[in-house]
Amino acid sequence: MQENYNWNLQDIFESEEQFNTEKDKLKKILEEIKAYKGKICDTSDNLYNCYNLLEQALEKYEKIYSYGMLKYHLDMSNQEGIKLFKEVEILGTDFSVATSFITPEIT
Repeated sequence: MQENYNWNLQDIFESEEQFNTEKDKLKKILEEIKAYKGKICDTSDNLYNCYNLLEQALEKYEKIYSYGMLKYHLDMSNQEGIKLFKEVEILGTDFSVATSFITPEIT
């Protein structure tokens, strides 16, 4: 495919280094969210802070996922793209596990 028809991934992240930095930030946010497990409804501040972290995590994850998915779909035979997308899929699973307690605890 001609280069001018490819997605400009630099609109999402300027480099893979920036992508990796955001991925690390997301992992830290997920750890912070886990700290609210069992105490999210203890105070209104806990509920607010947990949801605030959840919003930050969602925003970062959507951007990370988009980059990984688009990079993979540029050339599905490229091993680096496959590896990157697999990392993103694993991060998605980690995201689900880290936040799975929120809705049940509130209900």
